[in-house]
Amino acid sequence: MAELHHMSHHHPLLFKEYTSGSGDATYDCAACEEKVLSLSYSSGECRFYLHKKCAEVPSEIHHPAHRDHPLLLLPPSEIRKREVDCRLSFVTHIKCSVENKSLYQVVEIENPDEHEESDWMYEPKSCIICAIEEIKIRDDVIAGEIEHVSHEHNLIFSEDIKYNKYCNGCVLSVLSSFYYCPHCDFFLHKACAELPIMCQLWFDAKPFNLLTEGIFKCLLCLYKCSGFSYQSVDDDGLCFCLRCASISHGFTYQADELHYLFFDNKHEGKCNACGKDISHEFAHKCKDCTFALHMRCVSLPRTAWHKCDEHPLMHAYQDPDDYPLRHFCDICEEERDPQQWFYHCETCDNAMHIKCVLDKYSFIKAGSKYAYEDHPHTLTFVKKTYYYPQCVVCDEPCQGLALECQENACKYIVHWSCIKPYDGDSE
Repeated sequence: MAELHHMSHHHPLLFKEYTSGSGDATYDCAACEEKVLSLSYSSGECRFYLHKKCAEVPSEIHHPAHRDHPLLLLPPSEIRKREVDCRLSFVTHIKCSVENKSLYQVVEIENPDEHEESDWMYEPKSCIICAIEEIKIRDDVIAGEIEHVSHEHNLIFSEDIKYNKYCNGCVLSVLSSFYYCPHCDFFLHKACAELPIMCQLWFDAKPFNLLTEGIFKCLLCLYKCSGFSYQSVDDDGLCFCLRCASISHGFTYQADELHYLFFDNKHEGKCNACGKDISHEFAHKCKDCTFALHMRCVSLPRTAWHKCDEHPLMHAYQDPDDYPLRHFCDICEEERDPQQWFYHCETCDNAMHIKCVLDKYSFIKAGSKYAYEDHPHTLTFVKKTYYYPQCVVCDEPCQGLALECQENACKYIVHWSCIKPYDGDSE
């Protein structure tokens, strides 16, 4: 009979096969606390049982869902004890952490008291090539001028909020401290400027490289984007925008109330933002209630802009107005569901569908450059909101996103949707 010395128990464990109807008493597994009705290990000196599959779980692993530290295997009794002492910051089910064998790496340490540096983690290299000048902001010393991998000119630090400017990294409004180019229309949030060139995302074991240019489709939010992206080093087509890449496995989210959300790819229900069904999709759910969001909805910006309103539009989670005739979108003029999220202008009291404010090209920044093979000059993305020139391909007015040649003698302008320059850009 096989004998096992397991880290969770001080007696040796003997392998046993449970036989239904044999008269054997049933006990709970010390790991998962479910009934032992199959192959198991048990102690000959006390009532300690482990399912065979639970006994074979590694005692320590590295997992991308929690990159800062290795995860230790703890029995339920120890977890409850540590929770009382407030000494647990990250806890995951065994089945959730080791279900996908390609995601984690077993830590093999001969002496548990000696943790050597693991090659699972690597020293992140910043996108900032060098700091030209340092300045003191309140009690912190930061780089006041930097050389950055994404831009040809040096960038200058500023805290002057720019409501009508967008970050070239995440393509969101510049509403926090940032770096800017004094020579051209280039902005980076401080957080975007300090991103690592290579990182590991919580949902994949392989590292991802940061690309600082190009037009791509994020595989999580499904928006077409310009700006920075994290792409797989395996060149397997995995590509994610900064908004989605920055979302972690678990985090607090402020909606109508504060929720702690964690990733669950098996959750079935409705998304609290868009009202659509969640069925085996990338989604986050609250650990304490039924609140859940699609990944696309988790990454929605809290502040947005649209040509229909001169003010910033704020995320709204429920419409307190119970007058039915006010439940209409001020952009498309169609009915709104008051239980679904929307954007709202407090100054003008306008309310709009999220899909009307954020179309499929909302995260392609005007001013981004694009080399089109059928035109000799580099083209610039423009968003025509008032003057509508004629597209050279379809002869229709260029409303919304277009590509324009800004050479003096060239009048070339074309719909972005007309040239379809890469796979997956179908209507």
